[in-house]
Amino acid sequence: MEKYLYYGKFVRDEAKGLVEDGGSSHAETVKKLFASVGGTVESYYLGAGEYDYFIIACVPGNANAASASLKMCASGLVTNNMCALLTPEEIARMNTPRHCLSPGEVLSKLGPGLHMPGNVMVA
Repeated sequence: MEKYLYYGKFVRDEAKGLVEDGGSSHAETVKKLFASVGGTVESYYLGAGEYDYFIIACVPGNANAASASLKMCASGLVTNNMCALLTPEEIARMNTPRHCLSPGEVLSKLGPGLHMPGNVMVA
């Protein structure tokens, strides 16, 4: 499963509830939310700064990750942000050299008679 970071702010009423219950009910709600999309919560932190909460969750795929984010936003209790987390090894695999064709190479492979925008013909 892929890892995602979710972070955001509580709306005023939700922040008030957090002060009253200490956050334990929030943690359970977050676990249930991610279980509903086939994921698990790796960590859940409350912040004292620009953002009120930080969640690192393991979720099976982008669609399920986006679904969790949409469910949070649809609740009306938070404003949420989400980003995929990548390991240094994943970044290294992405940076493996690959041969990319230059625009000229692409055109030569497509062959003569290709019509380009503006009615320019490549011979």
